[in-house]
Amino acid sequence: MSDHIVNDLTVKQCDLYCRRGVTTSAIYVYVYIHIHSYGYTEIQNLNGAITNAVLLQPIKRPFTIFSSIAPQYSEPENKKSSKLKVEEEGAPVKLGGVPTQAAFDQILLNKKWVSSNLSSLRLNTSKWKHLLTQLTPHHFDTIFLEIYHLIDPTIALKFFYFASAFAGFKFKLRSYCLLIHLLVSKNLDSAARFLLIRLIDKRVPMILNDNIDGSMHKEITVLLANLYSGLDKFNANIRTFDILVHVFASQFKSLGFDVAVVVFRLLASKGLFPSFKTSNFLLSSLIKADELEKCCEVFNIISSAILPDVYLFSTTINALCKGGKVNDAVMLFKKMEDVGIAPNVVTYNNLLHGLCKKGNLEEAFQLKEKMLNNGVTQAL
Repeated sequence: MSDHIVNDLTVKQCDLYCRRGVTTSAIYVYVYIHIHSYGYTEIQNLNGAITNAVLLQPIKRPFTIFSSIAPQYSEPENKKSSKLKVEEEGAPVKLGGVPTQAAFDQILLNKKWVSSNLSSLRLNTSKWKHLLTQLTPHHFDTIFLEIYHLIDPTIALKFFYFASAFAGFKFKLRSYCLLIHLLVSKNLDSAARFLLIRLIDKRVPMILNDNIDGSMHKEITVLLANLYSGLDKFNANIRTFDILVHVFASQFKSLGFDVAVVVFRLLASKGLFPSFKTSNFLLSSLIKADELEKCCEVFNIISSAILPDVYLFSTTINALCKGGKVNDAVMLFKKMEDVGIAPNVVTYNNLLHGLCKKGNLEEAFQLKEKMLNNGVTQAL
């Protein structure tokens, strides 16, 4: 059911309650509209929402308060079926239904409990066993996203493992990705890397989209990128993407380097780049796997957005020479100098080896002389 239909129905229900004098129910319906449209944070402005709910409909008769034993207007049974039905007090909230007062109380209580327990000094498993029975993966994901800045990542990690291993609770993939960001932000890189590997291997219980088969690497990359861009930058820390690229280029080589390159390309499309050190590791790994074209592709992705350093230039020149594209390597060497990047001994060695292998000895001697004039020694 679309949002505008849900809102239209709930507004009609609110109108019905106000005309019947059941203003308390009208208030809950109105607050539900706010929650459905804007999220649980609107509950914090409950006083304003209640004021609006009371003023939402024109008062057509004196304001009346019913006691618990006072008779109330009751519609004929044959007309009730055509009205939107509100769930009984304390009943579960159905998709598209209108939460009751008990449901609102439970939402606030769950948020308070999750925040309190994930920010404590130790994991209280007895409390969590009870709380897990009150949560769905979607509700936890929503709460987790709202209170992430209050959470102790170490306690959160223990909770995730406890909930999945001992309670069979399945978290959403986004919740896991948010946890990885939190771990990295507190310099818990090893824990974040291990969790990421288990995610890729699908060795933790989680809820996935039906069409995710074969594209797990894309889903994880997009979620991590969107979380980083949409929240408080996690202390402006991009090491998460260093870990992401490094894991795919080392731990999951069996998937093929196409996967690592796709991950890199996805990050770049969102304006996110791993460090030069990690990027150079990927280029070197591609060369070792004889994926020379992919190496040049990754370098071009980098250079189209930012200026590469001497190590990225040197590694790519090596890839071009190994692939027999010595002329392209010479052109890249000149471009490197034009943009103000001074070649180092590795750069000269790579190009000298390529020129000699192709038989361009005269050009190789000229390059050697230039290298010595520039004060670079120990080339061979």
